Amino acid sequence: MRQKLSLLCMAVLLVSIFLLLFAGGEKKEEIAKIRVWFYEYDEKMQGDFQKLFDEYNSENPNVNVTFEIPPYDTYNEKLKVGFAAGDAPEVFTVYSPWLLGFSDYLDDWNKVLPSDFGNKFLQTVYKECSVFPGKQLGIPVAFATRALFVNPDYFQKSGISNYPRTWDEMYQAAKQLKRALPDVIPYVIQGKGGDQEAISGQYWPYVKGNGSRLVDEEGKLVVGEPPYREKNIEAMEFLLRLVNEGLTQSNVVTTDFMDIADLFSTGKAAMTLHGSFAMDWAREKGTPFKVLPIPYKTDPIQFGYVDALCLYKGAKNRDEIAKLMVWMYSHERRKQFSINHGMCPVLKSVANESYFADDPNWKVFTEQENAKFHPTSMKWDTYIDEGMKQIQAAYIGDKTPAEAIDDWQKIEP
Repeated sequence: MRQKLSLLCMAVLLVSIFLLLFAGGEKKEEIAKIRVWFYEYDEKMQGDFQKLFDEYNSENPNVNVTFEIPPYDTYNEKLKVGFAAGDAPEVFTVYSPWLLGFSDYLDDWNKVLPSDFGNKFLQTVYKECSVFPGKQLGIPVAFATRALFVNPDYFQKSGISNYPRTWDEMYQAAKQLKRALPDVIPYVIQGKGGDQEAISGQYWPYVKGNGSRLVDEEGKLVVGEPPYREKNIEAMEFLLRLVNEGLTQSNVVTTDFMDIADLFSTGKAAMTLHGSFAMDWAREKGTPFKVLPIPYKTDPIQFGYVDALCLYKGAKNRDEIAKLMVWMYSHERRKQFSINHGMCPVLKSVANESYFADDPNWKVFTEQENAKFHPTSMKWDTYIDEGMKQIQAAYIGDKTPAEAIDDWQKIEP
């Protein structure tokens, strides 16, 4: 009897040890956490990306992707705080001119992504996110260009048969629009600071259209240096002429990015420069529009910028991050992103879709694959902030264009 009891106790002990070792001691699979930051392009961003990442998390229970859309005005500062604390998001959006300034904190996507990943992209757009030869510091997430929006009904009512291609034709059209339709703003322009658009989306295209530039190949400000100074003064004089002759809205220096879109899309203005996403805004308000290349003086201009997804140097879970990127950049997901948010395609296959390729208005934007992109500079923010102050001073008559350009150049040692 004692022997049977001993054997029973021994069996119970062995079973207990087995359960402890192989059942209770079994490790749960660790969840890979990935934080992603985006710019806010429109009010649909939050819902669309919540749905996108909910889908990914559901398909990948070992991964938890969370995302945040910080306010644009404080985005960079918040990112810098994360860098300083060693706690930045694993993946985040950076406007391409800032890539150089943030490069110490960015890692090369080529280290983690499949070797053929970049082949699917429009190559000029993809290379814009490289900065350093052989290193891919960003993946294009949004590619936007600028073009001239006109209201064809207003042009017809004003007796204007040809749309403007040059500065002079634009000026003459604006005068004729004002004479025929005094209640319509001929050309609406952004003149308020607070974001890079007031310079890079409104003044810079005219600089390029006059065969000039703001910074050189090394990222140094040359706005007031020969041979660019006179051409940059001419670009400012052209815009100031429109303002002074009442061919723009009266409150130029208080008009921001969304204001110009609203003025055009509600039928209060006949012309403006804006991005592809403004087409949806005009459609929603029932305002007719036609998209045209930006008017120029000496050089026809194609103009664009890229927002890039970047990899933080301190990021962990890199295999999972690579899988997420491959998943996000499928043809269908990128197609829906471009359609939903009005952004130009970054993938070749999406650009060839009839939705983009066969629409004459979309083609003005998508055919700018070889556009001149915003300059890359360590001091881009500083240059833009100072430039906005100087242009505003010219708009309100405190300085001549020449004085504004010369004072702008003074910030470069």
